[in-house]
Amino acid sequence: MPPTAPADQLFQARIKQIIAQKILQGWTGEDLHGWLLDTAPEVIDELKPYSVDQILYYFSTDPLLRLVPQDANSRKVIEDFLKYAKEEEPPKPN
Repeated sequence: MPPTAPADQLFQARIKQIIAQKILQGWTGEDLHGWLLDTAPEVIDELKPYSVDQILYYFSTDPLLRLVPQDANSRKVIEDFLKYAKEEEPPKPN
């Protein structure tokens, strides 16, 4: 049975909370990317189009995630994560 929309939203919210925890625990962008590839690859595609500043802003507006932008290492982690996420993109057809 496929997940319902509310269950899917709950799953996505929980994944984002875990991402915040991983950043605050000192994970690298590479660690985060590898974990998401194994756990929720669709989240990579969801985050890939955004800039570091947009992702940090998103975290800052959520009461559960707002500590992430205050972490000194968060910008570097997200920059590295996006670098790995964009490297895996397939080549665009000519």
